[in-house]
Amino acid sequence: MLQFFAMKPAKIRKSQQPTGLARDRDALDRQTRKDIADKVRLHLEDVGISRPRFEEMIDRSQSTVDHFFAGDFSRKLLTKIEHVLQKRFGPNSATAPVEWGGYTKEGTAEIAGSYLTVRNDFKDPTAICAYVTTIEWSTIEHAHIFDGQLVQKPKIDGHGLVFREERRLDAKYTHRGQVWMPGGQYLYLVSAYGDGRLRASIASVPDKGRMTGILLSLYNPKGNAYTPAAAPVVFVKRDRILEEEIGYFRPGEDRYPAYLDFLRQAAGDVVFALPNLPH
Repeated sequence: MLQFFAMKPAKIRKSQQPTGLARDRDALDRQTRKDIADKVRLHLEDVGISRPRFEEMIDRSQSTVDHFFAGDFSRKLLTKIEHVLQKRFGPNSATAPVEWGGYTKEGTAEIAGSYLTVRNDFKDPTAICAYVTTIEWSTIEHAHIFDGQLVQKPKIDGHGLVFREERRLDAKYTHRGQVWMPGGQYLYLVSAYGDGRLRASIASVPDKGRMTGILLSLYNPKGNAYTPAAAPVVFVKRDRILEEEIGYFRPGEDRYPAYLDFLRQAAGDVVFALPNLPH
């Protein structure tokens, strides 16, 4: 018999895709978008992909595809189509590797920035730690640099979104890595150390400047002992993050209630399925 906790579905927010899509449409003039749509139509004919099959491949409705071929589409949809068909149709722009999701620099501009990052502390779960996570467009190599050293030569070249943690009180645990975004409602912040170890956060795309999700890592209680660990995590986009917003916060301190509300929301957006274990 399984007992389920927090089994409500993750919230699907109306604005759960990068904002500014109307501006994104305007970045390409209508004739350019119509030319792109014609290129896609010809490609589908050349490779023998039917219209219903195309709709299924990109997981979009007939109406959305009709708008696309009429030249009315967002860059995010074009990125999805280019990723699925493995072919560039739009004008040259910075594009992440297919392995990271094939997204473009322009299409993910709303994600780049600095975020106040809030999560529970593994050692003392009643405490909340807060630091800065910066996401920016950079070379793939930058995602594999730890302590100033390139820990492994990337197997692929190019650019994409990379993240780095900053201003952590426990600086020796600072992470950096790559941002995977396979075209859905979530993105992955992944640290790969080159020796088989991984650490990842799974978070929603920004909704009013906030991303919520779960952090998956290893906790090191002492010595060489490690154990899997997970915690809800919240990323709040800010132009400026004050020193007093960063550090460890415990019950009774001024910022603790607000941070706790952040984490409660994040935990409510994640499904935990746990067995009904005896005490």
